[in-house]
Amino acid sequence: IDLAEAERLGRQAADQGSAEGAYELGGFFEQFRNGGADWKEAAKWLKLASDRGFGGASPRMASYHMNGKLGEANLQEAVRFSRLAAE
Repeated sequence: IDLAEAERLGRQAADQGSAEGAYELGGFFEQFRNGGADWKEAAKWLKLASDRGFGGASPRMASYHMNGKLGEANLQEAVRFSRLAAE
């Protein structure tokens, strides 16, 4: 896998308005960036995917907030994203 190319293509798709592209880029940063997870960068793209209506992004964002992957656990945000996921 050419990680630089995967990131470039994901950014290109997300920048062109693709919710799925933003979602996939979030997943890329969860797993591959600099040899490990970059939770804040992943959250940036997953939130964008959620804002664009991509269904799988909201539960992942809820999990981030519930499990404190972005710092302290934020149950209010976890509930907000869980509600979005349920819609």
